[in-house]
Amino acid sequence: MNCYKLETGVSKVYKITTREDFEENIKGNKKYLCKGTDGYFRGLGICPLCDNPVRILSLYKKLENKRPYALHCKDGNDEKLVSFNHEKYIHCPYSNPSARQHFDKSIEKYPMTEFEKELCAAVKNNFDKIVRFILDKTDIYISKAFAKNLLEQFYLNFGFRNSETNFSNIPWIMLYCIGRFNLVGRGVKSGSSLWNYLRKRNDIKLSPFEYNHEYDRIESSTGKFIILEGCFYAHTQRIDGDDEVIEKIRFGVADSKDINKDWAYKRIYSIDITEFQNFCKEINYRNQELLDLAKDDIHL
Repeated sequence: MNCYKLETGVSKVYKITTREDFEENIKGNKKYLCKGTDGYFRGLGICPLCDNPVRILSLYKKLENKRPYALHCKDGNDEKLVSFNHEKYIHCPYSNPSARQHFDKSIEKYPMTEFEKELCAAVKNNFDKIVRFILDKTDIYISKAFAKNLLEQFYLNFGFRNSETNFSNIPWIMLYCIGRFNLVGRGVKSGSSLWNYLRKRNDIKLSPFEYNHEYDRIESSTGKFIILEGCFYAHTQRIDGDDEVIEKIRFGVADSKDINKDWAYKRIYSIDITEFQNFCKEINYRNQELLDLAKDDIHL
């Protein structure tokens, strides 16, 4: 593991770099340190994906050929920050593969765990920032009606029970849960790759979008009905050889109901596990209308 948090829930995520940087982040708070039997300190933190305790090694005692890294604390000895939860651990991409070898990631977990309740609470408390994040990272305008649909589909499709859902990818899982949606009449971000694709189509015209001047409205150029649907699909998550979480999701545009026809437009989004939580902590933005929407729609 190459990153950590200092608090549970949606919280700032730090990259593991040097002892100096770690001490800068903990600001002298000794609860983030423990001394091993060899007399050397280890750093303590929280896994950014599953909120379990982690031990940060090779900061104070350099391990041969090892840059600083973190491991989950499963022995109960380093639970000064938070107690270890096995249910959370086995669904974390950073967990030992042997803990997940008999687990089918495509099935929903049941019954609802405390971690899943925490994910729903994170949605409720940060839904305005989730929508703002999606606006920043994708090319599609999110209206209040579309935001409400995101909430409903996340809840109805048990997105919070998806074994790959964590605090870092909530916005992307919400988009994944929504399935195919109509693009005609929606706003597309001016100058984006999707905008550039659409403006080259003879059957599409891009008109001024009254809700936001940074977007254009997608319309039929002939006035006739056209099929133009977007979909976020094929969400994947894995750990590479450098202990990085490699997470991606694809976006496609379909202009036909023919299942055998390829996407008319495709894009792959890479998901940085530090971005969303840091975005929530750093941005000074609140939208009470969206928060009220989440309060009404998410039931714990």
